[in-house]
Amino acid sequence: MSAEENKDKRRRVWEEVFNKGNLEIIPEFFAPSYEFHSPLGIEAKGPQGFKQMAAMMRTALPDLHCRIDDLFAEEDKVACRVTLTGTFKGEMTGIAPTGKKVTIEAIFITH
Repeated sequence: MSAEENKDKRRRVWEEVFNKGNLEIIPEFFAPSYEFHSPLGIEAKGPQGFKQMAAMMRTALPDLHCRIDDLFAEEDKVACRVTLTGTFKGEMTGIAPTGKKVTIEAIFITH
């Protein structure tokens, strides 16, 4: 798969899964060996784990919107810098909701 095809897949995950809430496409993009770790204590393993994490984020931030700020690819690796915004209305990682708008900036590197 080309670097451009890999970038297109990452774009589709951000748009479809996080912005539109289409969790059913997740198995198309994540291998059973997939692992995600974040400094917020969020972890996911495999497509089902990613689906649970995405659902948790969309519940905690029901108006979640992800903006891709930068997207780079080389061979099978893709680096994506994103800005996530939303209103904190549901519990996330044991933190009680505040009802306030939040902004999270993050960098994801996948292969």
